[in-house]
Amino acid sequence: MPANRPTKKGRPNSMPGFGTELLLFCGLGYVVLGPKRMQTLLQSIARAKAEFEKTQRTIKSELATHLEAQEPEDRISRT
Repeated sequence: MPANRPTKKGRPNSMPGFGTELLLFCGLGYVVLGPKRMQTLLQSIARAKAEFEKTQRTIKSELATHLEAQEPEDRISRT
């Protein structure tokens, strides 16, 4: 059956979504690592994600400040 052809219930026939894969990955990690090490791993991932987002916000604000400061110079040089 082709990938996008609807099934009998009218839904497209496709592979499981990202949520299903994530759930399977977490379940497998829980079985392999155990509850203590899995908790430590998830905390480390959460900290890294928070640090990445903080760095992203900082870079974005610095870039915006730099572009706003440079904008008047561009207007002066065009006239």
